[in-house]
Amino acid sequence: MNLEYAAVVSENWNRSVRLGLSTARFDEPDAVFLTRRAEETRSAGLTFPHRRLSREGCQPVLKVDWSRTDSNVALHDRKALSFRHGPRRLF
Repeated sequence: MNLEYAAVVSENWNRSVRLGLSTARFDEPDAVFLTRRAEETRSAGLTFPHRRLSREGCQPVLKVDWSRTDSNVALHDRKALSFRHGPRRLF
């Protein structure tokens, strides 16, 4: 399940917020722990595109993403935070 909200912050900046929740269950037992794995992943992301700086069909974008996965097999637990900056192709 994902939920996304977009809004205009100012004349040139927009923002998009994404929230996600997903679950996964694996049929095969884990080879090491001999148990069926189940995971729950929560994620959130912010996207900030800047309209005024668009050139030749590309727009600069700043993205911040966070995710956390909880598993009944501790080896598969993880947290991730990422920052990305780059161009986005406009249509």
